[in-house]
Formats: sequence, C-alpha cells, structure tokens
Amino acid sequence: MYLSFFGRALLISWILAAMTWQNTPNLINWRLATYNVQSVAGRRTLDDVLEQLSSAHLIGLQGLALSRSRLGLPEGTSFRMEKRKGYMVFQWPFAITSHSDSHCGVAIACKATRFREGQICEVFSPPPHLQGRAGGVRLRKTGLLDIATFVLYMPVEPSDDEGRRIARDVIDWVESAMASTPLRCMSILLMDGNGHVGIERKQVGQWGPCEEGDAVGPHGMQLENHNGGLIRTMCNRQGMFLANTHDVQGSGPTWFGLGDRQSRIDYVALPWQHF
Repeated sequence: MYLSFFGRALLISWILAAMTWQNTPNLINWRLATYNVQSVAGRRTLDDVLEQLSSAHLIGLQGLALSRSRLGLPEGTSFRMEKRKGYMVFQWPFAITSHSDSHCGVAIACKATRFREGQICEVFSPPPHLQGRAGGVRLRKTGLLDIATFVLYMPVEPSDDEGRRIARDVIDWVESAMASTPLRCMSILLMDGNGHVGIERKQVGQWGPCEEGDAVGPHGMQLENHNGGLIRTMCNRQGMFLANTHDVQGSGPTWFGLGDRQSRIDYVALPWQHF
C-alpha cells in the first residue's frame, strides 16, 4: 500500500488480491482518492477535478455544493449518474435540512477503464434528511470482485447534542448500507470525516495512543474528537482500518487553514483482510 497527496487530495495506491472463479489470486492495483472540492461553482469545474485526479480508479468527492436544480433531478430521484472525463460519476445533491446545507453534496467517480455501466448492482442513497452527506454504489466485476464504495461528508465537529445526533445518523446510515450487501462484497469508505484520531481517551483525565490492532494506526496521531471517535469505533465494529493512519508517508494533514493551521480530517477505510 502506498499513500501520497495530490494537492489537498489523499490518494492511495493499493494492491488487491481478488479471487477468480478458479479460486486463484488475481493481483490488481487500485488507486483510491478522497477530496473535498470546497464547491465547484467557481472557476474550477468538476471536470477540472477529475482531470487532476485522473490516475485514481475510485474517487470520493465532498463539498460539491450542488443542488437538485443544478443537477436537473426530477422529482423522486435521489442521484444522477453521468459519464464525464473518463469516469462514471454518481452525484448526490445537498438539501436544506437540519442535517445538511448548501456546502454539502457528494459524488463517487468510477474510472471507465475499470468499470462498466452494466456492472452497477446497486446505488445507495441516504434518506432525505441526510442528502448531500453520503452516497454509495456497488459494482460487480467478473470473477469474485464485488465492491461497494461509499462517500461520507461528516458535519463539522459537533458542539451540542443536535450536532452529535447528525454525526451519529451519518455513521448509522453507512453501517446499515454495508450490512445490506452480500458477504462477498468488500466495502470501501472515502471520507471527509471532520475528525481527529490517534490519541484516545482511556479514562477520565487520561489519554493515550490507540492499542495495536486498532483501526487507527500509529502515524499522524491527533487528539481524538467526537467525530474521530465515531469513525474509529465504526471501523473497529466493521473490521476495517483507516489506511492513512497506518503509513507514515500518507499520514500528514489534509486540511489547511489560515497561517500555519493544518490537520488531518480525511480518511480512506478498507477491510483488514486487505491490509
């Protein structure tokens, strides 16, 4: 596994030992990316982003700020799929609700050289109050390669019970969606988690690094916040690990603010059996 950064996007190169129908390993190199575009309404377009990340096979995008009207979605439709810049792009617009706002909107881009439209098994759309926070698509390739990819956009670190409920609802939805897939299906999470992980609360007044074997690895440790705790706990329940905490090269910051402010808030989660 190799991790790197492209601008502010986290890019992972990962070798998957998929099994064929003859039960022999078929090694495939995959490149996964997650990136908050912080709106594509300005001079930069979605096509620009796809061109910049064109080496990735699966891309999770957050912060698209796309409304239903901009996507041209008819009533009763929760997502749009279109082909652009060599990708099948699944887009979920934002909705103005207690859980979502105009900064939301997510997408999953699947490289057309790896996936075909006929391989789409299922599209996962969240309930109306979570529109723009999450989405997923399951693709079944030849042999036993069955992948469900989910994109998540967690709210900013909550400061009250309502904010914590919103964050919890996002996690509950994706866990429910993953549970609905067949056992052979492998889940991938591409997240803007707005969360910090690495140093967890052991007991009142005592903090320390996560234990060996935890979903969170030893690199780029930060003091765990509420969102980070939800993400870490979910991954441990689901038998997944946060890839960019287990490799020193890819464990750096993914958010950059004014001055020298920076932190890691974006994550890619994969099943432990593919570590």
